Amino acid sequence: MANIKKALIFSICVQILSKAIGLLANILLLRLLPVNVIGGFTMLGNSAQSISSIARLGTDYNYQVTSCALPASQRGGLQRQFLRWNACFSGVAALIALPLLYPSILPLGSSPLLLIMIYSYLLIESYVDVLWEPVLANRDYSKVFGRHLQVAIFKAILPLLFGVFFGWKGLVAGLLIATSSNAIIAIISLRQLPYAEGKPLPLRSFLSEGIPFYLVPLTQQLIFWPALLYLGFDSGLESVGLLRVAQLVVQVVGILPTSIIPIVFIENAHGYDKNQSQLRKGLHAVALSGLAIFTIYSMLDATVLPIIFGLNYANAVLPARTMLLAAVCNGISQIFQQQAFRGNLLRQLSILQIAVLLIIAPIGIIWWLPNGGVEGYAWLTLAVSFFTLLSLVIWDPNHIMQRKENLLPAMALLMVSPLAIIPTSAPLAWSLTLIALVLILISSKSLLRFNTE
Repeated sequence: MANIKKALIFSICVQILSKAIGLLANILLLRLLPVNVIGGFTMLGNSAQSISSIARLGTDYNYQVTSCALPASQRGGLQRQFLRWNACFSGVAALIALPLLYPSILPLGSSPLLLIMIYSYLLIESYVDVLWEPVLANRDYSKVFGRHLQVAIFKAILPLLFGVFFGWKGLVAGLLIATSSNAIIAIISLRQLPYAEGKPLPLRSFLSEGIPFYLVPLTQQLIFWPALLYLGFDSGLESVGLLRVAQLVVQVVGILPTSIIPIVFIENAHGYDKNQSQLRKGLHAVALSGLAIFTIYSMLDATVLPIIFGLNYANAVLPARTMLLAAVCNGISQIFQQQAFRGNLLRQLSILQIAVLLIIAPIGIIWWLPNGGVEGYAWLTLAVSFFTLLSLVIWDPNHIMQRKENLLPAMALLMVSPLAIIPTSAPLAWSLTLIALVLILISSKSLLRFNTE
């Protein structure tokens, strides 16, 4: 347990430092480069994340659950299978993604060399996390979390320097070099793992066991990625550039969930912490910290955001606030899902999330996105995150969420939800903010007692 606590503290420190480095670099980037170039930068990064989710075919979940159940000496065959097949998956996915991305970024340039760099970036960026999965399965948390700092430094400095001097082409080159460096470090870490024997899974099992888990990110990306492409094509890259501000704001509430998620999942996959008390504490801490950050932020954003990022991004205030609240809901949901569900429970969880997506998405695609632009995209994100969280609370087979210590955070969430659309100057907004802060403060005291149990 002591080692887990050290890993968690190290992870949180790395996340805070890496996010701070990234934030400072992005502030300079947003101030020094045109908004449409920032939009292309956002489109490219989001597309790489989308095809990474789509290309995995659920093998990442299946690999972790299966490999953690095996002795380290018997994981070799499965590991090699996982790495080789996902290299093929990423290559095909990047090849399909390039022509879909092309119409949105066409105004920024279309030389053959630029297209080769974009394809290479999409391929490596969508595959690089796969290289780190065996290191994570080996529970080498220091290397896995430490690389976040390296990635933050490279992704902060290289795109900034190359972008300022060479514009869009330099920005793409900086991203390509940064993600290639991450891949090289991952390969070095892989080679340092003890050689392991073992047989790969039958191909059908390798591909099919993770399908229930995979269907959720597949459905998400088949909704949100085309929505982003539509936003860039219809409203222009300047509109997508506003999302970059929202994404930077969202990172603040992602520090704690991102730090906790890998540890919780791997420990559950190994079969430890069966009483789930650490999971409950993590959920409570993520909920309270996220709600507190959102509540305080919503009181200041209209004044602070344009000062930090510049007047070109004054219209990003509402989308950033909306997506920040979505990130709070999503963080709670993600921690809840790290229980290494298997079998029927995993299928139920997947069906539940897909049902929410299929119900909410048509409203966003038909109404919010065409009429609201970037704000419509943010509303779609919030609606999906909020109702997914609500459905998980209702389902909750292990009664993790349905506990009395979660009542006050739930009330605080309901109090602050209207702040995503109500101006902070309105009396009602200030009233909701004060009530939410009181609830969060009271619940924080109960968390201290909860942690001593």
